[in-house]
Amino acid sequence: AEKLSKEAADIKARIEAVECSFVHKASEEGKLFGSVTSMEIAEGLAAKGVEVDRRKIILDQPIKDLGMHEVEIKLNAGVNATIKVNVVSEDAVESEA
Repeated sequence: AEKLSKEAADIKARIEAVECSFVHKASEEGKLFGSVTSMEIAEGLAAKGVEVDRRKIILDQPIKDLGMHEVEIKLNAGVNATIKVNVVSEDAVESEA
């Protein structure tokens, strides 16, 4: 049990050091035309070298607004991690380029 909780704590530290950003089309009011799902978050983490089962990502509902969101991830041994998910508008990215 102690080994499991140490592994979970290591994974938690790796997850919390990462910030995922997603670019989506959005209205002028900041509402997304789609949404950011747990599957997208899992893929974003995997791209940064952190493998997480998407079923462990706790989203009450998909993210439908621009901005910074905190999403909880349930790890084993009763350890939870929180990841920062930044959702930006496609228009904002284009104007920076």
